Amino acid sequence: MPLELIYKICLKLDVVTLANFRAASSSYRAVVDSVLQYRRLEEHAKDALKLLAITGVGKQYSLEEVYDELCQPWCRACGKFGAYLFLPTLRRCCHNCHFIAPELYVASFAEVIFNYGLPPDVASKLHVVHSLAGWYGTMRSNELWVHRDALVSTYEAEQLALGLYGSEANMVRAFNRRKMRTQRSAPKQAQKSAQSTWLTGNFATLPRSAPMSIAPARFLFCRQFPLTRHFMATIAFPYFDQSTRASESGVYCKACTVAFERTIVDMEDTHELLLEILDQRYHRAYLEEDMPEHFATCSSMQMRLHDFPSAMLPNWPYHREGEDFLIEYEEPAEEELESDS
Repeated sequence: MPLELIYKICLKLDVVTLANFRAASSSYRAVVDSVLQYRRLEEHAKDALKLLAITGVGKQYSLEEVYDELCQPWCRACGKFGAYLFLPTLRRCCHNCHFIAPELYVASFAEVIFNYGLPPDVASKLHVVHSLAGWYGTMRSNELWVHRDALVSTYEAEQLALGLYGSEANMVRAFNRRKMRTQRSAPKQAQKSAQSTWLTGNFATLPRSAPMSIAPARFLFCRQFPLTRHFMATIAFPYFDQSTRASESGVYCKACTVAFERTIVDMEDTHELLLEILDQRYHRAYLEEDMPEHFATCSSMQMRLHDFPSAMLPNWPYHREGEDFLIEYEEPAEEELESDS
């Protein structure tokens, strides 16, 4: 078989199948290692490849699809630089869009299936992410998740449901019917379980309370699901520039960092709107080439906060680590600053 054809086949294989093929023999390993796209992913996004396999997403997307997303830098929701990859849909995203873009909401597979009433043949089209145990959340609040969970995109599920039911009103009516059936059957199931326990004499297994239904109190649209699983289906993802053959993970403005870190410790005394603005600026990642444009309009830079001594910052556990470096840019004239204000 011609080598060019083998390369094309490798590009169409999903990530897990390709890894298994590579592990089959030394000759297969040599073939896969000679695929340019695979080499670049191994060099610049090796951790991402491992996580794609561990979470199960690697079975659902091809090497070519992963590489294509590696080579484009923009958040699919807002168009700014995105330093992350949303696993259910394999789309690059930024930190801030997790809180406002419905495309980045996730929930457990069981909750979503009941909420939208997706039959097995439709539910099988959802891309499932098996989350990892660990701490998830934000600097303001986080939570330890001990068990792995099967997560799906609520937006993707809602689009499938709209195709199935035809309208939002029909989805809500179907949900209400499912909920009524569940409520009617729950007491019967509890009674049957209790009778079985009485007959077998195995009282140690008697539940302390009736099993809770996964059904929510009301129908939820995709962005109404709780945010408790934020970032559980998202990983860090660098950008590979094919013209320079270099990768970037994103850089952050030192002045915006200081402005937020000075405020976060006393956030109870800070207006919520101001805190939200500082939070978004703090988490905004940039390509290095875009920093001069940001500096020219950054209010924190104009306040010289980038010169603020690190030793004077409040002591808290989330100080941003990393190496500071200088980027040349042309400071706006005083007349321009006055006209902007």
